[in-house]
Amino acid sequence: MFLSKIAAIARTHLQLRLRQPGTVFLFFLLPVLAYSLIPDRSSGMTLMQVDGQRLIYNSATLSLATALLSAVIVSLWGFYLVFGALQREVESHTDSTIAATPMTNAQYVLGAILGSGSFLWLLALGLFLSIVGMHWLRGEAAFEPVVYITTYLVILLPVLLFVPVAAFAFEATVLLAGRLGSFIYFGCWLLLVSLPVAEFVIGGSLSWTRLIDVSGMGWAVEQLSLITAGRNYSIGLVTYQPGLPSFIFPGLHFEPAQVLLRFATLAVIVPLAWMGYFLFDRFDPTKRKSRLPQPGFKKAGGVSTKENPQWLSLCFGRLAGLPWLLRVVIADCLLTWAMRPKVVALCFAVSALSCLAPPEYLQRFALPCLFLILVLLLADVPVREKLAGTGALIAVVPNLPDRWVVWKWSTCVFLALSFFALPGCRILFSNPSAALSLAIGLLLVTAAAVALGTWTGGPTTFIALAIPLLYLIFNDGGRTGWLDFAGWYGVATPVVQTGYAALSAVLLFIAQAGHALKRRRNLCQ
Repeated sequence: MFLSKIAAIARTHLQLRLRQPGTVFLFFLLPVLAYSLIPDRSSGMTLMQVDGQRLIYNSATLSLATALLSAVIVSLWGFYLVFGALQREVESHTDSTIAATPMTNAQYVLGAILGSGSFLWLLALGLFLSIVGMHWLRGEAAFEPVVYITTYLVILLPVLLFVPVAAFAFEATVLLAGRLGSFIYFGCWLLLVSLPVAEFVIGGSLSWTRLIDVSGMGWAVEQLSLITAGRNYSIGLVTYQPGLPSFIFPGLHFEPAQVLLRFATLAVIVPLAWMGYFLFDRFDPTKRKSRLPQPGFKKAGGVSTKENPQWLSLCFGRLAGLPWLLRVVIADCLLTWAMRPKVVALCFAVSALSCLAPPEYLQRFALPCLFLILVLLLADVPVREKLAGTGALIAVVPNLPDRWVVWKWSTCVFLALSFFALPGCRILFSNPSAALSLAIGLLLVTAAAVALGTWTGGPTTFIALAIPLLYLIFNDGGRTGWLDFAGWYGVATPVVQTGYAALSAVLLFIAQAGHALKRRRNLCQ
C-alpha cells in the first residue's frame, strides 16, 4: 500500500507533464540538440581537441563529450522544467483534496520527486537515443553500446537524482518557492559547475568540491588531465588544426573507486531531500501564505494589487474613448505596472540613470540589466489570465479571443518601449546600427515571451531559456557577432539583424498557431 500510493502520485505527475503541449515540442527539439552538439569535422569545428589535435569520433569521445554537455544542460534547464509542481496543485484546486487524502507526507514527497525524475529520465533517454543516431551519422569508429551506457549512467545519474530533489526542496521552502528561488538556483548552478573545475585548475586536485560536483565537470576534468598527461584540451564546439594528426581517446576509467568519487554528490542530495520533506506544508492554508494573496490584497487578472488603488481607477476611467485594441493593451500594461511596482520602479530607475552613463557603458552594462528585468516582467503577461482562472471571461469579450496574440504581443512591446525609449534614443544618435539591433532584440524577446507562454501555459520556460542565454551573450563580450541580438556590443551585421527579425515573425506565427490549437481543443470539449 505504501509503494502503490507513491507510484500513483508519481504516475499522475508524469502524465500531467507529458500532456502539456510544450512537451511534444520539447521532445522534437532533442534531435536538433543532438545534431548541434556534434559538429561535422569538415566544418573546421570539432567536439573535443587536445593541443589543437582533433579527437577521433569514436564511442569514448562522443559519449564523454555529449554526456558532460547533457549534464550541464539538464542540471540547469531540467530544474526549471520540473519546478512548480506544488504551485500547479494550488492552481488546479487539487491541493485541498491532496491534503485530505489518507497518505503520509513522505509518500507525497517521494511520489512528486519520482514523477519529476521520471520526466527528466525520459528526456535524457530521448537525448541519449538522438546522440546514438548521430554516432551512425558522424562517427568514425564502431559503435560500442557498453561504453555509451556506462558513460551516460555514471555522469548523468547524479544529475537526474539531484535536479528533482532540488526543485522540490526549493518549492517547499516559502522564500524560494517563486521567482526568487529561480534566480537563486541559477546562481547556485553557476557555482556548482565552476567551483570544482576552478579548484582543480588552481590546486591540481579536488577536495570538498566533489560533494557539489553535480554536473561531473570536475570529476571528468580530473580524469582527462591524467589521460592527456596535463595537455590542454577543450570540450564543445571548438576549432582544431587540420594539419595535426588526430588523437585517439581511450576513454575514461570506471574503476569502483572512480565511480564512488563521482557519486559523492549524494551527500548533498540526501540533505536536500530531508529539507523538502520537513518544509513541505501539505497545502496547509495557514502555512502557505506565499502562494496566496496577502491580507488587504485582491486578485486582479492573476496578480495581487493593492485594493482599489486610486491611480489605477483613474487611468481605467480615461480609457473609455480609445479604440478597443489600444484600450485593452493600455489596461494590460497598467495592470502589469500595478502587479510589479518594485520591479517597474527599478526598471525606470536603471533606464533613467543609464542616460547619464557613457554610451559604451550604456550598451554593455545597462542594457543587459534592463533586459534581465524585462524578462521577469514579460513572463507573466501571456499567462496571466490562465493562472488567475479568468480565461473564460476573456473568451466572451467581443473580438478579443481572435486577436489574443496581437493583444498580448502589443502589451509586451508597449512595456518594452516604456523602459527602453530613453536608452534607445541615446544609442540611436551614437550608434544607429546598435539602435536597430536593440529594436529587433525587443521584438524578439516579446515574441518569444508570447510564444512560449502560449504553448507552455506558464512563465517558467521563458525565464529558464532567457536568463541563461542573456548570461551567455554577456560573457561572450561581443566576440561572436551573431549572438549580439540586441545591440549590446554593436557588432551584429545586417544579415544577423535580418535573421533575428525573421525569427521574431516565426515566433509570432508559432504563438498564433498554439492559440488557435487551444481554442479548437476547448471548443471540442
